[in-house]
Amino acid sequence: MCLTAKASLFAFIILIVIAILLYIRNIKYDRIFASFILAVSLIQLTEYLFHSKLISSQIGGKMIFTILWFQVLVLAIGIQILYQTTLTSIWMILFTIIFIIALYYVVQHIFEVTTGYGHLIWSQQDINDNILGNTKFIYLLGLFVPLFIILYYSEWSDISMWIIIVTFILSILLVRWIYPRMVFSSLWCYSAVGVAFVIWLVGAFYEHKVK
Repeated sequence: MCLTAKASLFAFIILIVIAILLYIRNIKYDRIFASFILAVSLIQLTEYLFHSKLISSQIGGKMIFTILWFQVLVLAIGIQILYQTTLTSIWMILFTIIFIIALYYVVQHIFEVTTGYGHLIWSQQDINDNILGNTKFIYLLGLFVPLFIILYYSEWSDISMWIIIVTFILSILLVRWIYPRMVFSSLWCYSAVGVAFVIWLVGAFYEHKVK
């Protein structure tokens, strides 16, 4: 993530602005992504607070870990509100349970932060991996399955959703290939600024086409 308070604050502001624009536009699934982007922005806010010495690395790590799971919970709730089917209900219940487990886990563990590769590296103490540890695969499922559920209910024909999914994949792969696994979950949230912009952009094209 950002190595300075200024960069963290700038990324936070950009994400907030895009989320507000999506919420106001409110076409198709804009408000689901607006809520998700707001959840992502909390990572940047946490970084800003840490850089400004308003929170410790321990508190910051606990917040980062919790916010990451909150992101996928927001997506799960969003698709449930949008479709209200058995599939989306099961998915929302599953990630509600996972989030509750994460809250319990975060209280029991120690977190820390180091610097490297131009970013802050949040991690769990004594675990040589990114902050999510062995649960990162579940986090990725929480990110992608809701996107494919939206695509499924659009009968696989929503071009804008395909573009958003490809953007998610490329962003995550780029982070994973260039940087070591320790910075994956945190740096992905920083690259999500670009993902948020693409979400707004493809919606703008759709809105223009409809008009």
